[in-house]
Amino acid sequence: MEKYRYSDEELNLLESSPIPFAIYQCIDGKVVTIVMSEGFLELSGYVDVEKKEIYNLVNDDIYRNVHPDDLSSIVEAVNCFLAEGGVFDVIYRQKKDGEYRVVHSYGRHIYKEDGTRLAFVWYTDQGAFVGESINENEDISAEYARLQQENERLRKEADASRKIMSLKKSLSDLLTNMPAMTFSKDVDTGKYLACNQAFAEYANKETPEGVVGLTDLEIFDEETAIHFIEDDKKALAMDGPYIFYEDVPDAAGNP
Repeated sequence: MEKYRYSDEELNLLESSPIPFAIYQCIDGKVVTIVMSEGFLELSGYVDVEKKEIYNLVNDDIYRNVHPDDLSSIVEAVNCFLAEGGVFDVIYRQKKDGEYRVVHSYGRHIYKEDGTRLAFVWYTDQGAFVGESINENEDISAEYARLQQENERLRKEADASRKIMSLKKSLSDLLTNMPAMTFSKDVDTGKYLACNQAFAEYANKETPEGVVGLTDLEIFDEETAIHFIEDDKKALAMDGPYIFYEDVPDAAGNP
C-alpha cells in the first residue's frame, strides 16, 4: 500500500493549524504519520526540531513519550481501532519537558476520494499528572480517576451532539474542528444541512443552528446567492473535487 499524500496546499493548511491533531495511515501493519499540526507539536514538546526529523522520530517509535504503565493499554486500543474501526477514545500520560501530562486522544477514520482510509486523531492536554506510579500502586490517583469520569461524561455529550449535527461529507468531517468554513447542502433543495461556527459567522448567524434549513437566497443578497447557486451547479456537474478561489461578500455585505 502506498503512502497517501495531500497536496502542498492541503498539507500546509493542516500542518499550520494550532489545533492539536495528527493524521495516520496503516501501511503493511505499521502506523505511519501523514500529518502533524503545529498544535500537536506544541502539545508533544517538539520545539526547535526540524519537521522532517520529527516525522522520522514519531514513525520510528510512535509511543516514545508514552508513560510505560500506559503503553500496553494504548497499544491495545490502537490495534482495536485499526482492526475494527469505530471511535478511538483513550486517556494516557505523555512526557513533555521532563514531566508527565494527562492527554486525552479522540479519533475516527476518514476515507479519501480514492478509498484510502486515514485515522484522524485530536488531542487535549488535561494537565499535569499528580499521583503515584501505577507500578507502585495499582490504584490510580483520585485526580486521574476524576479526569476519566469527566472525559466519559464529555464523550457521551459529544456523541449525542454528533448524531444531531453530523456532516455528510468527509471533507466537512475533516475541517469541522478547524477555522476553515465548512458546510453541507441538500442537492435537491439547496438547504444547508450542517455547517461549522466559522461558516455561521460568515452567514451572519450566531450559531450553526441558525443556518441549518435555510437556502442561499434566505441568507445572502440575491446577487451573491445566485452566484453561490451557480457555483454549486458547477461542482455537482463534475466527477471529482471542484477547487476554486474567489472574493465574495458575507451575509452582512462585508467584502
